Amino acid sequence: MGRMSFFDVEEFALQQKFERAEFIFAISDYCRSQILRLLPSEQWSKVHVVRLGVDTGRFVASPSSSQHPIVIGCVGRLVPAKAQRLLLEAIAQLKSAVRLEIVGDGPDRGVLETAARELGIADHVHFHGALSHAATEDVLRRVNLFVLPSFAEGIPVALMEAMALGIPCISTYVAGIPELIQDGVDGLLVPAGNGEALCAAIAQLVRDESLRIKLGQAARKKVCDSYDLGNNLQFRAKLLRKFEEDCCP
Repeated sequence: MGRMSFFDVEEFALQQKFERAEFIFAISDYCRSQILRLLPSEQWSKVHVVRLGVDTGRFVASPSSSQHPIVIGCVGRLVPAKAQRLLLEAIAQLKSAVRLEIVGDGPDRGVLETAARELGIADHVHFHGALSHAATEDVLRRVNLFVLPSFAEGIPVALMEAMALGIPCISTYVAGIPELIQDGVDGLLVPAGNGEALCAAIAQLVRDESLRIKLGQAARKKVCDSYDLGNNLQFRAKLLRKFEEDCCP
């Protein structure tokens, strides 16, 4: 169930679908809460959280390296909801210390490239466009920190992959993201749309290598503990088997 579907309850006939379903998987506690609000309370028990995940055996953390300028990664569609414009404005304030690698394409690409030129940071920003999964991973392995300043998200796989690689991440208090990142523990979170807070968080990690290492290691542990794809698929299979046993004893 896509995040945007919750904004179009009638168009997608969500309430009717949820009420008729016998068993529902939600990818996060936030997602479950949005389903529960459309159901009578006596049906809440049929909604189960089964988190998404990544292959933590493939996404293995690399030793942290210090470099100047610090390289920041951002992966996502180039659309207003992803808030890359705020990231460019933050880079403009820190441009002597950072370089930005943006992976993704979309209708906002021309606008963002123009903004980079107007902000005087065109030489500090590389727009890769859409890349294959393997090529995206190659870019991520070269960055020192990852930033996803979105206004609206579900629970981004791109963020999980960066965390699995041991990259310290900055994102926003939006939807399921605070379930993935606990601010100050395994990443940094800022209010969505707050450019000053975003810039301050980036500047903090740019200055503090020991904090980058600490958050990156904790991020890797968080994903391995709670967002490992193999473990979560096994959990889903276990729930399905139990459902089948209860329905067909």
